[in-house]
Amino acid sequence: MWIAGLASAAHVLAQTTTKLSAQQAEKWRATGGQATQSASTAAATPDDVPLEDYLALLAQISPAARDGAQAYLRAFAQRCGRPLTALELRKAIAQGSGDPVLMGMVSASHPSQLAQRDALLNQLSQRIRCDGQGQP
Repeated sequence: MWIAGLASAAHVLAQTTTKLSAQQAEKWRATGGQATQSASTAAATPDDVPLEDYLALLAQISPAARDGAQAYLRAFAQRCGRPLTALELRKAIAQGSGDPVLMGMVSASHPSQLAQRDALLNQLSQRIRCDGQGQP
């Protein structure tokens, strides 16, 4: 049931990140079109929210959403050999019902799943796709 809340909250999150994106676009234009960098994540496009900011927004919706997203980011980097960008993560959450592996990791990160969490995350990490066909 709370996953449905995450899906509807994704719309609110998209609106919030759109506002942040507009602020970043202004910054981008003010610097003559040069991308600015956060402490650890470069903004690749003017509408890309820094990953730390996006994860903080997810934490406001649900700590399990943030924890699942962080597990997905780690598993993606390990499996695919490159980090997932904030924009790719946003798309994985927002497109359709969300990337099924990511949504599964969010569900596995819920406190009610604590006993099975590690096993579920390991199983799900094996299903991450790196080929870019509809998923990151």
